[in-house]
Amino acid sequence: MDALPAARAGQLVITSPERMHITLEDGTSIALFGPQAFSVASHGARLVCADGGHVPDGDQRCPTCGDAVWPSPRYPRLLCALCLHEATDEGGRALWFDNGGAGGGLRVRYRDTAQERRETLCWVRGVPCKAAEGYVGGVVIEPVR
Repeated sequence: MDALPAARAGQLVITSPERMHITLEDGTSIALFGPQAFSVASHGARLVCADGGHVPDGDQRCPTCGDAVWPSPRYPRLLCALCLHEATDEGGRALWFDNGGAGGGLRVRYRDTAQERRETLCWVRGVPCKAAEGYVGGVVIEPVR
């Protein structure tokens, strides 16, 4: 996944649902959907299945790009992970969001220097947004109302 930004890959395509896992050198198998799909998106690419399956369906859409997102009644204005990857500060510097560690919390850092930033306000495609820690962890970014 670390090679996705260097390759400027917009998509990581897998052939079929049976191929939705990666086997690591130690033999461990990791499923690509769920948190791993988010990880692919956080590296600037979209995970897609060549057979067209296993994509979010329903009415919930990312408010900045319009792509379908996994339904979240708690966060109806949730940005997709790919748009989260595009978040910048007011001057256009790319930001990175993650949880502060095992104890949780939200950490905002600049992508280029890893310097921490206290402000959780960011911009995605010109839309002002606010980052927060999700209810059970993770990062939630929604447009400012």
